Formats: sequence, C-alpha cells, structure tokens
Amino acid sequence: MALHRWLLVQLQIEYHPDWFLSFVLKRNEHAKNILKIMRGVAGVEFNYKNRGDKFDPVSENGAIFNKDDGSYDKFTTGLATAGTTGWNVKVTPNLFTGIGLNTEVFYANVDEAGDKESKLALKGEMPLLIDGLKGKAEYALLNKEEDEKSTTTFSAEFEKGYVKANASYKMENNVDYEEGKEKAVTAFGVALADYPVFGKLTASAGFDYEKEAKDFDKVTTKYNFGLGYLLGDLDLSYKFTNKTVDGKDADKGTYKTNELGATYPIVEGTDLVVNYKVFNLDADTTVKGIGDYTIKELTAGVSVSF
Repeated sequence: MALHRWLLVQLQIEYHPDWFLSFVLKRNEHAKNILKIMRGVAGVEFNYKNRGDKFDPVSENGAIFNKDDGSYDKFTTGLATAGTTGWNVKVTPNLFTGIGLNTEVFYANVDEAGDKESKLALKGEMPLLIDGLKGKAEYALLNKEEDEKSTTTFSAEFEKGYVKANASYKMENNVDYEEGKEKAVTAFGVALADYPVFGKLTASAGFDYEKEAKDFDKVTTKYNFGLGYLLGDLDLSYKFTNKTVDGKDADKGTYKTNELGATYPIVEGTDLVVNYKVFNLDADTTVKGIGDYTIKELTAGVSVSF
C-alpha cells in the first residue's frame, strides 16, 4: 500500500532577506557585500501541495475542496480533485515599496490527476487618493498542453470601517483555450460587514453585479444579508443569499440560500461547529438538465486550530 495515496500535504517555505542576511553574516563575513545588495530586494515564498488519490476529506466545503467556493484557487491551496500535486513560487520585490507600489511575480504548476496546467502572473497594487482606496492590476498567462490563454484585470477596492466596495474590469483571451474566443467581465459590489446593531447583535449586507460580454452574454446579480449574535460563548449566525442569473449563456434562474450556524468553544483552540443550509433553485429553464429543486444540508464537526 502506497501511503502517499492516502495523505494530504501542504508545505510553505518563506525567505525573509533581513533574517537570512543576519544568519549568514554570522558565519561568512566574505558574503557581506553581496548579501547587503540582496537585503530588502525581495521576499520569496515556496508552496507545495499533494492530495493522494485515496484521500477523502471529512467535508468538501470551503476554499480547499470546493471548486464552487468563490475563494477557490487551483494554483494555490485548491485540492478539489483527488490525485492532485502542485507547487508555486511567489517573489515580492521591494524596489517600489517606498512609493507605495507593491508588486508580485507568481508562477505555479499543478497536476490534477494527469490534467496539467501552469500559470504565470504579474501583479501590482498601490493606494490611491482617498484613504482606504487602492488600485490593482494583474496580467496572467496560463498554459495547458501547449495551449495558452491570458487574462488582464484592472480593479479598485475600498475598505474603511465596516464598509467594503470594489469595481473591476477583466479581459480574457482564448477563453477555455479556444483561440480567438474572448470575454470581457465588468463587476462591482458593496458590503457592510459585522455592523453592531444592539448589544451583541451584528448585521451584514452586500450587493454584487457582474456582466459578461464579447463572445458571452450573462448577467449575475446577487444580494445578501446576515445576522450574528453572541450568546455567552455560543456564536450564532444567519445568512440569506439571493442570486439571479440571466443571459443566453447562463443557467437562468434565481438561486436562494438560507444558512444557520452555531459555534461553541469546547476547549482553547477547539470548537464545535454546526451548520444547517437550505438551497433553492427557481429555474427559468432546466439547469444541467434539472428544473426547480431544493437541497437541505446539515453538517456538524469539530474545528481545531493550532
């Protein structure tokens, strides 16, 4: 029996120039001049991940095992497919931090059960004129079996107090690795997070809009609101989400989710977590051959943090 087929492994190694310089200079005075040049030039982070083809997660929720999660990224922590191996390296130059510009060079290679893909990305972000507002830009080139597709994104984000807002424009070429196929995506959103209402009661709300154009026709509108209440050590939550999808390239319909959650600390670093979710689809047409449906899900487990 091959043990690695049953394992889940994630490894992260970071290089910090200041620490490395101090460590080496104590042992090799001749390297002093070279390492002084390196000091503060860049930070380097290396990550490796592996999911054995026999590994079965306790839960497939969250950004690691659920491809439908909004935060899922196959090139970083994503492990939705059994038999996945991947690695990535991130270099963060410090040459322009003096003017507030943060840059990053990212390269990743992932093999999902024989389906191999790589990604090269160049990123930059810096604060803009208003306190809490920053602009971002990213160019990404993906390669899969010698086919290529690219994405260029410009965005702005605002965060201050309980309020968050964002707007972006993204242009994709050779979508799904089909030469000449293009997609332009315009999106914006605003959210109020954990706003104190009364005592230990908090409220959250948000709105998001996304439109796909060029060779695509799809509009997605979503709004949500939620409540949180701390009853002693028991953390209670409720969230409602309503998403409407329209357009000739869309699975048209209204998707509604009601979710109740409870978290209770057992001992320090260990929590009992219970969630109940009801998902309802009111389809304008059949979605993947299925019409209206309702899914009810109850999960319970223990969360341990180290």
